Amino acid sequence: MEVTGSGKNFSARTVWENVSMRINFNSSCFMRGLSTGWTKEFSPAFDVNTGERKWKGGRYGYGQVLLASGHLIVMSDTGELALVKASPDA
Repeated sequence: MEVTGSGKNFSARTVWENVSMRINFNSSCFMRGLSTGWTKEFSPAFDVNTGERKWKGGRYGYGQVLLASGHLIVMSDTGELALVKASPDA
């Protein structure tokens, strides 16, 4: 979404939509022009300007993800903890 305006007058428009980003527990993470989050099956990353999927990876089941110091910290619903280097390329 893109929100524009000032004072008491604002408007919003859809920049792009994608049904592949079905986040279950927490919000997506923003890093270097990409939005990444955790779905049931994998972690996809999308270009925030175009909606194009740049990559997908990891299969941890349901879980949560946190972006910290250039890494994705992933905790699965089975207790598996993974530290994944966050990169716009893969």
